[in-house]
Amino acid sequence: MKKLMKQFLCMALALCLMTCFLPQQADAATIKYVTKVSSLKSGTAVTAKGYTSSYSSSTEVFTYTSQFYKISVPSGGYVTFHTTDASKDLYLYKSIKKNKAYHESNEIGFMYNKKTYYRVLPAGTYYVFASKGLRFKWVFHKATNSTNYCKSKATALKAGKKVTSVFFRGYEFNKWYKITVSSKKTLSVNLTDLISSGTVSLDVLKSSGMRVNITSVNDTTWRTKSAVNKGTYYLRLRPLDYSSTTDYYRGRMCTLLWK
Repeated sequence: MKKLMKQFLCMALALCLMTCFLPQQADAATIKYVTKVSSLKSGTAVTAKGYTSSYSSSTEVFTYTSQFYKISVPSGGYVTFHTTDASKDLYLYKSIKKNKAYHESNEIGFMYNKKTYYRVLPAGTYYVFASKGLRFKWVFHKATNSTNYCKSKATALKAGKKVTSVFFRGYEFNKWYKITVSSKKTLSVNLTDLISSGTVSLDVLKSSGMRVNITSVNDTTWRTKSAVNKGTYYLRLRPLDYSSTTDYYRGRMCTLLWK
């Protein structure tokens, strides 16, 4: 029994000595964030550096570097973003928090699953962050602010002719188009939302102002439920209200064609 007690005391003493000499807590490595910003002109392509990381064993510091691209958007037009890989993402920011992780900044747009994106942005400065290795560019397109915002100022539109409608910021009024049907037929109207599905709605109206019943064939095509008589009709595009901050910075833009 005494021998067993001695062995126990020796083990307890050894454990105590080991505990005294071991560090109480391992020093945690330091994390450092670095933000880099480069100006990018309209029409200039660049290969994104994205988000990179490095570790210094001497200082025990992890460094995470985010590369943003600053763009200056004029008024009186719209912007397209062009990429080479639809599987990689683009992020749009109104402002950035320097020396923070990129996702902590004020994101106003997430673009993915396409190679071309349309945005009707208010004039100002923006920042783009893209997945590492993605080659992309942005292009500003000058456009005219049309005045066909009421029936009396409707723009004549021939069958088979495609028109692009841009709803400028602060001028998101209805747009009217006048069409002439030469014989009794079922009207087919193609409305392609270039921003995001469901931001612009379509109405077909008679000269009297009465609506013609239409039905959706797919995401872009609408048809009258029955044949319409020969005569003059109107196509009215209505921009829908913004439902979020991201939605606001997308804007409203579409193409229209009838036959």
